[in-house]
Amino acid sequence: MKNFGFAVTAIAVALVFALPSFAGSTTKDKVDHCKGTITVIDGAKGSMTIKISEGKAKTFSIPDKTQITSADKTDAMLTDLKVGDTVKVTFIDLGSGKLAATKILFISSDKPKTPAPSPAAR
Repeated sequence: MKNFGFAVTAIAVALVFALPSFAGSTTKDKVDHCKGTITVIDGAKGSMTIKISEGKAKTFSIPDKTQITSADKTDAMLTDLKVGDTVKVTFIDLGSGKLAATKILFISSDKPKTPAPSPAAR
């Protein structure tokens, strides 16, 4: 019975020391998302700025492991994105104003669509 009491005490002490480290890992990296229009994209630096509302913008680092997906759910590359494109960015707030993109979903382009030819033009 002494061994059982010792084991329970040992587990309780271990949990007391372990739980704060688990709690810290969930609050350290705050995951969030936003939608906006690309205003600056720098493939060499691996960064992108999007305008999220009038007068507000966010700049993201884009690590190599960032998942970039087109509107039709196919894989895309950073070079596929252009200034003026609308994107949804999932990111981690690293603190000190630094944001790292984990996922980028291409939504649409600002390029006007070519209208279908009129029946008279055929």
